[in-house]
Amino acid sequence: MSLKSKFVVILLIFFILYGIADFVVDQFIILPTFLSLEQDEARKDAERTLRAIRREIYHLDTLCHDWSAWDETYSFVRDRSEEYVQRNLLLTTFTVNRLNLIFICDKDGKVVWGEVYHPETDEKIRMKEFPEDIFPAEHPLFGYKEKSKKPLGDISAAGIFVTRAGFLMVSSRPILTSSNEGPAEGIFIMGRFLTDKMISDLAEQTQADFRIFPTRSDSIPAHLRDIPSLITETSPYLIRDEDEDHLLIFTTFPDISGNPAFLICSKISKAISERGNIAIRYAMMTEAAAVFAVVVLLLILIQRTILRPVRYLTKHALSVGNTGDLSARLSMNRTDEIGILGAEFDKMLAKLETQTAELARVNEQLKEDIAERKKTEEALRESEKYYRSLLYNMHEEIIVIDNEHRISDANKDFLSIAGRKREEAVGRYCFHVYQGFQEILDPRGNCLLGEVFHTGKLQTCRHKTLKENGSETWTDLLMSPLNDDCGKVTHIIIAMRDVSKEVRLEHGLRQAQKMEAIGTLAGGIAHDFNNILMTMMLNTEFALKKMQDDFRVRQSLELSLKAGYRARDLVEQILTFGRSTGRELIPLKISAIVKESLKMLRTSLPETVEVRQHIELESDTVMAAPSHIHQIIFNLCTNAAHAIGKERGILTVSLVEALADTDNYTDIPPGQYIILSVKDTGEGIAPEVMDRIFEPFFTSKAPGQGTGMGLAVVHGILSEIHGSVKVRSEPGKGTEFDIFLPKFQEKTNHNLP
Repeated sequence: MSLKSKFVVILLIFFILYGIADFVVDQFIILPTFLSLEQDEARKDAERTLRAIRREIYHLDTLCHDWSAWDETYSFVRDRSEEYVQRNLLLTTFTVNRLNLIFICDKDGKVVWGEVYHPETDEKIRMKEFPEDIFPAEHPLFGYKEKSKKPLGDISAAGIFVTRAGFLMVSSRPILTSSNEGPAEGIFIMGRFLTDKMISDLAEQTQADFRIFPTRSDSIPAHLRDIPSLITETSPYLIRDEDEDHLLIFTTFPDISGNPAFLICSKISKAISERGNIAIRYAMMTEAAAVFAVVVLLLILIQRTILRPVRYLTKHALSVGNTGDLSARLSMNRTDEIGILGAEFDKMLAKLETQTAELARVNEQLKEDIAERKKTEEALRESEKYYRSLLYNMHEEIIVIDNEHRISDANKDFLSIAGRKREEAVGRYCFHVYQGFQEILDPRGNCLLGEVFHTGKLQTCRHKTLKENGSETWTDLLMSPLNDDCGKVTHIIIAMRDVSKEVRLEHGLRQAQKMEAIGTLAGGIAHDFNNILMTMMLNTEFALKKMQDDFRVRQSLELSLKAGYRARDLVEQILTFGRSTGRELIPLKISAIVKESLKMLRTSLPETVEVRQHIELESDTVMAAPSHIHQIIFNLCTNAAHAIGKERGILTVSLVEALADTDNYTDIPPGQYIILSVKDTGEGIAPEVMDRIFEPFFTSKAPGQGTGMGLAVVHGILSEIHGSVKVRSEPGKGTEFDIFLPKFQEKTNHNLP
């Protein structure tokens, strides 16, 4: 778009915006002012109407005062003289004063005299609102009070009374003497119906076209039923458009009790807004013509003073750009801004000619530098690719951490154990990515990373974490610093290695060595104690034969002999733990033996213990002695019954076949096993004593309730037959012992017991 076109568009936009602004001002400022004036005029009409009706009520109240404050009326209430009625209360009194109702009541509300005439036919009528015998004390017209602070002559009740015959203007005054003195002998009531003729006369007097409507929903026209509810004390007037030429203004007039009596609808023409619209249209046409003339004049001036010189300057610049001739110059004999622009353009061409030659030389040098830089960047990419490949292909978990403890890089093995993608790990805190780092790498605690960054020395540690299934995982961490050219530690490489298997093997080896040492010691002591015990038992039996007649001595010797037998059984258990039983191991089907043991054991278990068994196994041959299986079942089930105690519980015994390998059982030699499982729902084993349950004479039972040899004997038997045991327990929920018995591989058919 040319500069001239832009100027034309700008001026047109200005013209349009001016027109829009003028229209907005006219429509939203000036015209609303005319409408506001028109609405004010409508409210004034409504106010004149209200004042006219109030004036009629005031005149009626004045007339009522003249009749009530009259000695003859005062005397009539006392003596009820018929002469007063014949002389004053005639039909002419009603017609001359345009009255429809006169009631005279004594001070008790009893009607002394009263008549009502129809507003159209002048016939006597009866009205429910005006009783013929007595007015109730709460009647709104019977409202004067002797104790009122106002003078009796100023007390009145005047207003609109809504009746079935129509709207009635009423006035009620106390009956006094001509000098407005009391006491009041009663009340004097006058009424005048608000007829259509009276409304027409009031409209002519006020020069306001108005009508009245009842406010009751069953009498008001349908299109006006919502209006009374919209008129309030704060908004007493409601203005609506009737058509394009007239406005309707609504207000209500209260009855004598203060409630809306009728709706007043005044109608005025929209003369003010019409004149305002005409004036606005003429003003807009005049302003548009003036603005258009200004725009045309501005275009002519801009064309001569700006556009023509600028077009010449543009043509010269395009010529230089197309030909590339930087030696061409522009000659303009002007001293204004456009002339200065032309001179500066010539100076720019001269500088540009000089700089173009220098730029060509620098460009050649830059090409050489770029080629060298590309070679360097390519070498760096290859080096980074090589070292990243080394990092990713190492078979240990490797991560690189910056000085903010955020992960800069990580290999696939670490991402695998962390369960993250690379983009989910890089840039985040290492202890947020892998929870195993929380305790040792968190900067809020004793942080080993901070030590490496501070000293620049390599650090190692072994860390334990718990998996979701409760098992332990041990990890060795090696933290090596990475230094920049200044020797400052910028990153740390952390190499992780899972050593859970080694830790478990070390723990198992230490436990086996401890149990073996205890077994050797117990076995040696048991052999010597057994020799002493045999001597004591033989002498006790010999003494029993000698003392056939002495009952008391014989009873004591029998108790000693029973204690010896119990000591012999305890020695046998110690020898079993110390692997000194010497029993022959034979291929043995253990299902029948387990069932037989449970059958015998059932009679010794409390009735609160429910025994369940799952022993349906076809191939169940192991190398053992029958007594081994009996002792294992007896000791484990007895301990389970003690753990259940007096509460009801379940004891479950089962036999299953399983294959142990390095994946599922890391601390058990690989092979086929028959697993004898004894599970109870008792109180469980506390974690702090779990490592001591197989030690001889260790027991958590109360004194006198156990020897502490049951599980030690089970451990000794398993050591002798090359079996293993695993224990799972949770305090409050129960314990499960899994006895791993190596399965016997049958090469030939045997008649197995």
